[in-house]
Amino acid sequence: MRFAVLGPVRANLETEAVPLGPPKRRLLLAVLLCSAGRPVGVDTLVEALWGDNAPASAVDNIYVHISQLRRVLGAQAITGRGREGYALAVEPSAIDAHRFAGLAQAGSRALAAGEYGTASRKLREALSLWRGPAYGELADEPCLRHEVTRLEELRLTALADRIEADLALGLHDEVAAELLTLTRAHPYRERYAGQLMLALYRSGRQADALDVYTRTRKLLDDELGLDPGPELTQVHERILRRDPVLDAQAALPASTRTGPAQLPRTIADFTGRKAELARILSHIDEARTSDGVVVITAIDGMAGIGKTALAVRAAHRLAEWYPDGTLFIDLHAHTAGHRPTDPAAALARLLHAIGVDGDLIPQNLEERAALWRSELSHRRVLVVLDNAASAEQLGPLLPGSARSLVLVTSRRRLLELDSAHALTLDVLPAAEAAALFTAIVGARALAEPEAVAEAVELCGRLPLAIRLAAARLGNRPRWSVEGLVGRLRDERRRLAELSAQDRSVGAAFTLSYDQLDNGQRRMFRLLGLHPGVDVDVYAAAALAGVTVERADALLEALLDAQMLQQPAANRYSLHDLLRQYAADRAMTEEPEAERGSAVRRALDFYSLAARRAADLLQPGRMALDLRLEHVPADAPTPADAKEAMRWLNQERQTLTAAVHRATALGLDWPAWHITRELGVYCMKAGHVSEILGIEEAAVDIARRLPDRRLLALSLLNLSSSHSHSGHVAHAIELTEQAWAIARDLEELGLERSSRRFLASLYVRAGRFTEAAEGFLHVIDMAREAGDQYTETICLAYYGDLLTLMGHNREALAPLEQAIRLATDLDLADTLASAATSAAWAAGGLDDYDQAFAHVDSGLTAARRAGLVPREVRLHSAHADVLHRAGRHDEALSTARQGFAIVRDLDSPVDECDIRICLGALLLHAHEPAEARHHYEEALGLAERMGDLYDQIRALDGLAHVCHALAEEDRAEAYWARAHPLAKGMPLSLADLIQARIPISSGRPRSARRAGWFADRRPGGHR
Repeated sequence: MRFAVLGPVRANLETEAVPLGPPKRRLLLAVLLCSAGRPVGVDTLVEALWGDNAPASAVDNIYVHISQLRRVLGAQAITGRGREGYALAVEPSAIDAHRFAGLAQAGSRALAAGEYGTASRKLREALSLWRGPAYGELADEPCLRHEVTRLEELRLTALADRIEADLALGLHDEVAAELLTLTRAHPYRERYAGQLMLALYRSGRQADALDVYTRTRKLLDDELGLDPGPELTQVHERILRRDPVLDAQAALPASTRTGPAQLPRTIADFTGRKAELARILSHIDEARTSDGVVVITAIDGMAGIGKTALAVRAAHRLAEWYPDGTLFIDLHAHTAGHRPTDPAAALARLLHAIGVDGDLIPQNLEERAALWRSELSHRRVLVVLDNAASAEQLGPLLPGSARSLVLVTSRRRLLELDSAHALTLDVLPAAEAAALFTAIVGARALAEPEAVAEAVELCGRLPLAIRLAAARLGNRPRWSVEGLVGRLRDERRRLAELSAQDRSVGAAFTLSYDQLDNGQRRMFRLLGLHPGVDVDVYAAAALAGVTVERADALLEALLDAQMLQQPAANRYSLHDLLRQYAADRAMTEEPEAERGSAVRRALDFYSLAARRAADLLQPGRMALDLRLEHVPADAPTPADAKEAMRWLNQERQTLTAAVHRATALGLDWPAWHITRELGVYCMKAGHVSEILGIEEAAVDIARRLPDRRLLALSLLNLSSSHSHSGHVAHAIELTEQAWAIARDLEELGLERSSRRFLASLYVRAGRFTEAAEGFLHVIDMAREAGDQYTETICLAYYGDLLTLMGHNREALAPLEQAIRLATDLDLADTLASAATSAAWAAGGLDDYDQAFAHVDSGLTAARRAGLVPREVRLHSAHADVLHRAGRHDEALSTARQGFAIVRDLDSPVDECDIRICLGALLLHAHEPAEARHHYEEALGLAERMGDLYDQIRALDGLAHVCHALAEEDRAEAYWARAHPLAKGMPLSLADLIQARIPISSGRPRSARRAGWFADRRPGGHR
């Protein structure tokens, strides 16, 4: 695990960013990073996060944040517990600030020793770790200000040291522009002013150098009443007398260089790529010390990514180390109107450039290559081989000894190039992309930062696209950035907009496209029709109608040609602009019938694959014909529910996009079927709000289809979504509509499903008697039909209802029967649900061993299937049993774990449960303020959901909080609100509410204390 604070706070596991959650959680991590290895007390953390405005739940929130950080960083990453505080257990080298400090110190030592090249590279590597202001958006937090200031001071010192090293290397032209910006930003730093004066003087701008001194002296006098220091004054005096000392600083002066200097000029507005440049320089620095190894750096990337610009930039930085010349040759792999340069012709040009007479250059390729290696064996030359086609083309051009350096650029990944250090360029980070756009456009861009941010995103953060868009804007003084953005938003016109004079993004892509063979071109075109943003080999095979083996070969070839990206293992995606280019080529080169068939093949693939996964998550569903037009030759078949959940997690966005594409094309069958499978996944994974819109669309689609069973199923799915979103009354209406359709069709399976779900909704609405009758009736129907799936679910529901009503002993029989059946049928969800309710029931009977055993079996089932919402309910049950067993601290810790999990879910039902559980435990722990917070939040959730039982529990909890705080009138008011809701409910809590309210009735006040925890039970199976 690596941590980054030199910019926005981040954590990375290898190359993957770890989600750190909301700002307060990131701030807590930042505080721990400041004191890595040393414990930070909870009180200190509370003050750091909230200052003087800490809420009553502050400590509770700290525990939640710590729990969540442990979950994503690893359980051992943060040590400590409770009030004693917490420490981040990491090596200093895992934090970029520590690595920066080490590299900066090494660079400073090299500078002092006169090792200017080493100093420059070390310091550049150190500075490349910075991605923005230290701690990013958290930099202004009072608890971090001292550390932010310290790091910024180290950065400015390292920057000054690096510039000093560059000046010693004779790079005065390059650093002058940088120093102009620095002296404006830091006008009181005399070291920068002195360095700028020296750079200008060496560039032949003595008057400008003297003007810098005049302005600095005036500023210091006017603002601070000070004179310039002795160092700045000395530079000024030496410039006045043209002291030769000022000309003698370069380690390798230009006068010592011989041979050609063919490097193109570096781009004036070159922006970003600091990390990549540091990697190149660092690799070369290390490789130069390896005896006999030719130093080769190969930079690859898609068209327009900025390969040549980076290579030229690096070459200029390194040129002073190669006094025998710098060579540059374009090998024309992707140049309009050119064939790739023949290696023999390239060698003739290179040999001629280093002074070999034409008459002495052999005609034979092998002899030319041998002469080239011989000539370079005693020279130190830097060679840039730009726009290479292949390793075969490059082989004869490579030196034979380590004295020289080769920088290669290519759109292809040159996997066959032995000993080369490969660097694949990605698109620019958002900040660097915006900076490039702004550097080209100027003041107009500074006035519209939000539009600039959108413009570079619409350009896909591709440097060529950004340059063309910015240039176009620059040539149209009446346009605004927002106006340009408006034009770029139209996907159909975007590529056409990204052009200027004789350059365009589309033309650059065409050069790469033309290098592909026919099969690769076809796969590329069809990927432009794929509905999602990424694809695996199975989906690509279905899309193209080829075998998986053939698809794999095509995808890998496109990846090597930089026409595809690989965001994760076995996943392939197109850059946004390449996706549009591919779609355009498909429109012009693929017949309409083939385009339609390709999309339908993809939709049929996702229908089948999603069906297989969803059947594992919810076995026993009604079997339906998928109406496939193209049965995929191969589709993934998950081995179990956990694998199914993993596949659906991965394909979730693509499946949603597939539904939208199918709907737009009027393909109702795949649209409906994929929606059905998505509904199963979202319910199991806790992504409730995402599915509502799609489920509503599915109902509309089902009304157009001839099979009315689909309408009933869609209504049930939509009802389930509304139920989990808290709209119980509407869910009941939808379920009753589905039931009516099932009766009309005489579909007994659908009728059982409708009545089962209706009974579960009656529980949520507090209609317990109707719910019990409904469950028992469906159990009888299921047994008569031999439908063990429905029987198992209803037994779990019915047992859960009995525990709600306080009939724990009676509940165990149906629950244990449900557990046996769920185990036999491998119904992980129902097993976890029934085990949760059985734990409540056994705990209520003081049979703690059996209760803990049920918790363990439920957690095993939930985790095996990846059912995170079920884990929350099991934590709630576990906490209750622990509390009943007298293990109060463990109970509170377990409830906090459940709360930490639910914060990342979209499941108000589960959040309400765990908050009520926490409220009761906190009240018992004499933390009434925190308890009140959780009860109030739970009450709001229960009211929005229309869940009467949870409203009663939350009101009862709030009344007990008020009673504990001697707020008797408020307690009376809460119990009075609960009474009409509980009246008529056949459960023990209703009787207790009745007993608690009216003092005027003569009941003793102490009765209000009775059974307050034993009779509150955070819900079970929903």
